[in-house]
Amino acid sequence: MGKKRRYITELDGIRAIAVIMVLVYHLKLALFKSGFLGVTVFFVLSGYLITGILISEVEEEGTIDLKNFWLRRIRRLVPAVMSMAVVIIFVSAVVNRIIFTKGCKDFLASVLGFNNWWQIFNKISYFEAAGVPSPFTHCWSLAIETQFYLIYPLILLGIYKLVKSRGEGRANRGLLFAGVTLLLALISVILMIVLFDPQQDASRVYYGTDTRAFSLLFGALLAILWEYRMVPRRLSASVNMFLGSVSFAVLLVMTIAINGSSNFWYRGGQLKQKAKDSESEDTICTADLTDDEILEGLNLLLIGDSIAVDVTDDFYEIFPNSVSDTKIGRITSLGKQVLDSYIDEKKWEGEGVIFASLSNSPINGELEDIREKIGKDMPLFLTTVRIPHDTFEEESNSKIKKFVEENDHTYLIDWYAASEGHDEYFDADDTHLLSAGAKAYAKCIKEAVLDAYKKENIEIPKSRLVSSTDTSTDSSNDSSKNASTE
Repeated sequence: MGKKRRYITELDGIRAIAVIMVLVYHLKLALFKSGFLGVTVFFVLSGYLITGILISEVEEEGTIDLKNFWLRRIRRLVPAVMSMAVVIIFVSAVVNRIIFTKGCKDFLASVLGFNNWWQIFNKISYFEAAGVPSPFTHCWSLAIETQFYLIYPLILLGIYKLVKSRGEGRANRGLLFAGVTLLLALISVILMIVLFDPQQDASRVYYGTDTRAFSLLFGALLAILWEYRMVPRRLSASVNMFLGSVSFAVLLVMTIAINGSSNFWYRGGQLKQKAKDSESEDTICTADLTDDEILEGLNLLLIGDSIAVDVTDDFYEIFPNSVSDTKIGRITSLGKQVLDSYIDEKKWEGEGVIFASLSNSPINGELEDIREKIGKDMPLFLTTVRIPHDTFEEESNSKIKKFVEENDHTYLIDWYAASEGHDEYFDADDTHLLSAGAKAYAKCIKEAVLDAYKKENIEIPKSRLVSSTDTSTDSSNDSSKNASTE
């Protein structure tokens, strides 16, 4: 290992900016539409710092001690990742069963450094998560850096040995390092452009090591240019201030002015919005669609209590473009408040509401309020309840059925009838669902929705539909959109 490199304190300011960008993005502050660029800043910094270390070592020692390099990375990263992962698993096991379940599935991928490919192969969307994602979703970026640490040192060492065997000098080595790194970065950019489809979710190109490596590689290129003195190493304070100010201003403008869903980020400057922004201009009626196309195209809002919590995964398998917002202990009046927030604050605009928050309290006028809130023409689905240990079960079901009969565009999901005589559906309390019960409940919703929308003949945006040959592979694209909490 070569001599210890000077700690660059100035980079701490850049790290702070990147952290703030990521935080404001995930806080969904409207002013910072593209705060996720902070991750790109981190990638560039990592590529620069790691490559600087590797170049210094290979030039001073004539090789790269790969074993030592990788062990240093492991000692630096793994203890922190393991501590974070273990705490998340234990805390989520106590406070939120859905987060715990998702975390258990993603644990190994996150700790072992392939979280990004795990999410790609499981078709987990980054941009359209409507609620509770996996607690390890953020590990996709660390996975990309981990893979970079594994592969890029091998490339540099291979180039060095090849050039050294031919007797080339330091200058030529620098040129070859720079040329290969630039070529790999351009290939990564091209892959992002080619693989990006504005009609599909952008998560594949956002998560991919192949499509995101250019950020790390451009950082690496900067380090090579610096280490081999291909750029001026001493600039006046005024020039440094000017360059830094311009760079910061450009980054700030991009973060504020350009929407995170813009094609600009994937097609090099095309400032048009994704198809989602113009869905209403290109629609097709449900009467002209197959059952699978109807289920896939609908954007329904499911608001539920603990019974619906158990059904969330099955719900998204059937309705991949819909939203499930469920919570243990949610009473009917609170469910109505949740609906209000989606319409008034989140500006949700879909094709129907499934209200399944009816098991924890008697009904006291909420159904009329819900019907009025969503408008007289929007389909409303109400679920009957099976709560044998509560005295209001029969009264609630009677009110629900009567309301459905007396109101247009209002439909019944008769869970009480569908579950009659099926003890295998229920946990020990005869109310909450086992796996078989969750699937049966979801099927009950599916059948009621299909029957209703074949009559409603509403319009669905074409952009939500895929060809029948793609349905089987894309139906789980949004399984992470669960808005459920416990």
